[in-house]
Amino acid sequence: FQVWNSAQNLGWGYSGLTWSPIQGPAGNIEYLLWLNIESKLSLDLKAIAQITKLAQQEFNHSSSRI
Repeated sequence: FQVWNSAQNLGWGYSGLTWSPIQGPAGNIEYLLWLNIESKLSLDLKAIAQITKLAQQEFNHSSSRI
């Protein structure tokens, strides 16, 4: 959320958020934030929570297939 706050302070807007299909070294979720200088949309905690839930479901599903 710190990256988003900094970008917003610089005039960038939110265009999209997703997760990386590659987990971090500790198994953590890495996020990909799409910013656009022309966008007036804002990112909220609800959207982050939804993306996190989807990523967790995907990673749990993927690990159960191994």
